[in-house]
This record gives sequence, C-alpha cells and structure tokens, in this order.
Amino acid sequence: ARLTGTPVVIALMAALLVTVVVEALAGWSNARRTQVVSIAGPPVTTVDSPVLLRVAVAGSTVGRSGRLRLSTSPHTSPHAESEIAAEVLRPLSGNSMSVHAVFRDPGIVTLLHTTIELAGPLGLIWWRHRSEIAVEAVHVAPVGHGALLAVTSSSALHEGLLAAQRGN
Repeated sequence: ARLTGTPVVIALMAALLVTVVVEALAGWSNARRTQVVSIAGPPVTTVDSPVLLRVAVAGSTVGRSGRLRLSTSPHTSPHAESEIAAEVLRPLSGNSMSVHAVFRDPGIVTLLHTTIELAGPLGLIWWRHRSEIAVEAVHVAPVGHGALLAVTSSSALHEGLLAAQRGN
C-alpha cells in the first residue's frame, strides 16, 4: 500500500512550522525594539478628569497592530483600577502620539508603568513589553464636594474690592 499524500502533508507541516517560528521571532524582535521614551502632560489634574498626555514612542510599528497601556502600578491586568489609559497604537514610525488618560486616585504621580502589546507580521502571536517611565510630578487633586457657599454680607464698610493696607 502506497501513501500518496504524505510528501504534501509533510511539506505543509514544515511550512506551517517555519511560518510560526518566523512570526514569533519577528514579533519578539519588534516588541523589544518598540518602547515608550517619554511621557509629558499637565502638572495638575483632578481625579476622574480626562487629561491629555503626549507619549513619545521609539521603534517601528509600521504595518502592525498594537496597544499601549499606562498605569500607576506595575503588572496590571486589563481594566484594573490603576490603569489610567489604554490606546490602540496606530501604525507609525516612531515620534509621538496623544493619549487621553484618567487618574483614579489622588496623590503625586512621578512614575508610570507602560505596557506595549504588539503582534507579529501575521497577527498570530502577540508580545508584551513592560517598562517604567519617570515623569515630571503630576499632582492629582481629589474632587471637591459640596455646594459653594453664597455670601450675603461682608464685614467691609465700603462696597467694592478692598486690599489690606501695609502695616495692618
């Protein structure tokens, strides 16, 4: 008995194996070369207020899909409380991008954790690159509560603005 399709099946399996290995190596190499270089934003913001951050990305993501996640603590899972931004990486060649972020906890933030997730050329295997980026201090203020008080009377003797005299 002669097997007629064996060489074709073996050739297809070898081609599939080579494709998976090339996909894995290309994705790994691309993920290692692509990294967040700097993050810039306003020095003051409020909890749960959207803020625009400027993120500089080095490396090439041309023709590849990917995601960028920013968080205030390391190793966050997707949709964790400490995640402040998740943005789709558009095909770009380095440079920078704008990311909308929302800080959830009050305090002073001086370090952000970044996660870049990139696919290989065919999108079969995804790779993740994590890093920490020092940022200029961002003061995240708590949200004010309560209504503003209406002032109906003043201790001034005159109407209008008064300034304290020197020596008082």
